[in-house]
Amino acid sequence: MAELHDELLALRADWPATPDLAQAVLAAPEPAPRRRPRWKPALAALLAALAVVAAVEPARSAVLEWLGLQSVDVERREPRPAPGATLRLGAPLPAEDAGERFGALAEPPAALGEPGGIYAHDGGVAFVYAVPDVLVQRFPARVGEFIQKTVGAAASLERLRVGGDPAYWIEGAHGFAYRQQGNVDYEDQRIAGNTLLVEGDGVLLRIEGAPTEKRAVEIARSVE
Repeated sequence: MAELHDELLALRADWPATPDLAQAVLAAPEPAPRRRPRWKPALAALLAALAVVAAVEPARSAVLEWLGLQSVDVERREPRPAPGATLRLGAPLPAEDAGERFGALAEPPAALGEPGGIYAHDGGVAFVYAVPDVLVQRFPARVGEFIQKTVGAAASLERLRVGGDPAYWIEGAHGFAYRQQGNVDYEDQRIAGNTLLVEGDGVLLRIEGAPTEKRAVEIARSVE
């Protein structure tokens, strides 16, 4: 064993020095922080700017043109109330429900086409047309015994017949009384303009807002 020890000492190879690993680790540079893509902040800023600019009409048009959206029309509108919403007629009624509840009374006048709004009012149906501004009502009532006394001094009254039924053409500010199921009620003028009342088979047809007597009669004759 002593001989082997002496032989190993005689070799004395020049081994490299053992590196100081602790110092090497401390001296190593820190890893670079992970960077956010540069386009994300720029995109966020662009979207914010577009939101502010789009609030102004001329600027909005310029932005849309810049984005290649010339054909896009952006408008901001307040919701429009249903035709007749201000006439105190009650809640709007879908056409199918009106037909089920009121039968033939729910048929609008053919001369005016489809109404803009339908309302269940006073035991009957009210049709409202926005263009022209016309109100057509059909409900069970009689006016003949009251009409002369209740139209008011500010209105003129003309008696005529429409389809063989007694009718009354009222010009000027007015209201009128009517009898319905034994009770007497009063109806105010709802639309500025003249009114045609046609009484037949216990049903009162009221056409308010027609521009002329001739046109009101045409509308009345188109009611089935």
